[in-house]
Amino acid sequence: MAGSPPGMRRGVRWTLLGPTVLALAVSVGFADVTSQNHPTLNRMLGEHPDADADRDGILTFAEHDGFWRAFEKEHGPRKQPDGRPAGPISTLLASGEIEICDFDEEHFNKLREWGWKIDGQAFGDEPKKATKLVRQRVGAFSGRYLLSSLFRGDSLTGRVVSPPFRIELSHIEALLSGGQRPRQACVNVLVGDRVVRTATGRDDDLFETVAFDVSELVDEEARIEIVDNARGLWGHINVDRIRQTQQPRATRVIVDAPRGFGEILGSVETRGARRRGAVDVREGKLSVGEESLAFDSVLLAVREREPSVPDDPKKPRAAVRLLNGETWFVDIVGFEKGQVTIKGARTGRRVVPLSGIASLEFQATAGASSEAGGAGAAGMLYRVSGEPIPSKLVWIRDKDIAIDCPLGIVPIPRSLVRSFVVALPEPGHRQEGDEIALTDGTLLRGRAKLENDGLVVEHAVLGSLKLELASIRYLRRSTTDIVWLDQLESSVEERVGPLLPPPAPIVVESVRDGHFRAVRMLPRTVTRYRVPFSAVEKGTLRGRLAPVAGAKADVIVRASAAGRRLWERRVDAGSDPAEVTIDVSGVLELTIEVDFAGRVAFPCGVEWWDAHVLGSSGG
Repeated sequence: MAGSPPGMRRGVRWTLLGPTVLALAVSVGFADVTSQNHPTLNRMLGEHPDADADRDGILTFAEHDGFWRAFEKEHGPRKQPDGRPAGPISTLLASGEIEICDFDEEHFNKLREWGWKIDGQAFGDEPKKATKLVRQRVGAFSGRYLLSSLFRGDSLTGRVVSPPFRIELSHIEALLSGGQRPRQACVNVLVGDRVVRTATGRDDDLFETVAFDVSELVDEEARIEIVDNARGLWGHINVDRIRQTQQPRATRVIVDAPRGFGEILGSVETRGARRRGAVDVREGKLSVGEESLAFDSVLLAVREREPSVPDDPKKPRAAVRLLNGETWFVDIVGFEKGQVTIKGARTGRRVVPLSGIASLEFQATAGASSEAGGAGAAGMLYRVSGEPIPSKLVWIRDKDIAIDCPLGIVPIPRSLVRSFVVALPEPGHRQEGDEIALTDGTLLRGRAKLENDGLVVEHAVLGSLKLELASIRYLRRSTTDIVWLDQLESSVEERVGPLLPPPAPIVVESVRDGHFRAVRMLPRTVTRYRVPFSAVEKGTLRGRLAPVAGAKADVIVRASAAGRRLWERRVDAGSDPAEVTIDVSGVLELTIEVDFAGRVAFPCGVEWWDAHVLGSSGG
């Protein structure tokens, strides 16, 4: 957001500090804060050229301050895109520093309105007021309040996370004290879900100024995370006045990213075995715990828990769903001459042919099914309320979407449009390429490889995409000698159930116990799968077999081919997931049957977790 976001208290800083601010400006590297030496003012001049009151091509702090004063006088306090008040997360000060937060609010309600997340009980219901006792304990600090978990005892835990902000200057500086408890009582700088800088107290409650050198992360979107998961002696943390600055006055400067901090727990399936533990990528090598793995042997890597602060699943976002099954959560910028323009943090600005798109979702949510998933119809615009409209797309602009319909060319406000279905994907088509799902809901297909500390995906449309490990929800490989059970061409013979015929097997996605995708089968169901590489000398069906959640009856599962029994197992209700390995060498068609093992009760059935057929090159 250009200049100072809404909620900033520009006049307060100037009138209270006066000449002191000018002296401070010299010390922090901005003797005269203008668009020529400050990134915030430079960006604002580009986005709001009318803020340059004297039209000399240079935006000063005074002009910036006057512009926002006039704006808020005419329009009222500025708001975030979702309508909430925008707080001082990137307030430009006359000194050139950028305030993130000084916690000078009487209640946390105001911080929550501004997008802060406050969890647990460690920090109470409000910042700690600056009483005489508090100042004796922590020393001098800014304003009337500070953030502290000290005064509620060392047994409570909690966490405070800021809304995202752009890193503009070379350092983030904070007043910090408390316990020296790495990972448990600390201040973290997050980029995505990755901890890029962290600091603790020194088992002393007297505030010191600590700076994080983030010069290599300028222009990245970041968040501040304040954690108290510590218990016992020195199990607390005190924080105040977090700012961005160009020349820190800190007694301690944190330069490097922590190793091993914020480890991502996951499961990695290779051609030989499944491993669980802390997953990391360093210098182009994948490791689980202390074991380094050859990337060529990796079949599946699954994150075992969601990011610590996931996006609000109900927050409207735009998405492009492709005919090949991919989903990109990006901004839909425009449409012209059969080309859709998109813009995203990872993709940049791109032009995509409409011919490869299934649907354009203008108010999408991660994981939500689109009309193109089967319930909608091609060439149909779906509104937030009201009947869908058969039409052709004419244009997409910032404020409206125009369609050619029986009423002619009609522009409709974007806020009233849910989606436009372009075409329906072909059912049963096996998708090529590795499958990469991101924590924001994006699903990509391409060729993945490790590079430095992350993953690089070579994509047919988007080109080369560099992904941090923290942004990846799962990676599923696709090679000539592996095919996943949910991708196999199948036909179902349904037996008559005790009341109604059982439904056909369905694919279920849910990260649980180290897996992410399952094929669910119910009793009295026979399913036949065609194996695409049956000529191999050796083939193996592998996966884990588990009863459905809440199962009340036991079942028998059998696998056969050409009338020959290959394998059989009883799966009791409430039993743990079990590893399954079935020799399917030379099999043209694999038949899997599920039936009751005794009494009939519901719910009942099994799930094949991440099951796949591995060809002769598997070990």
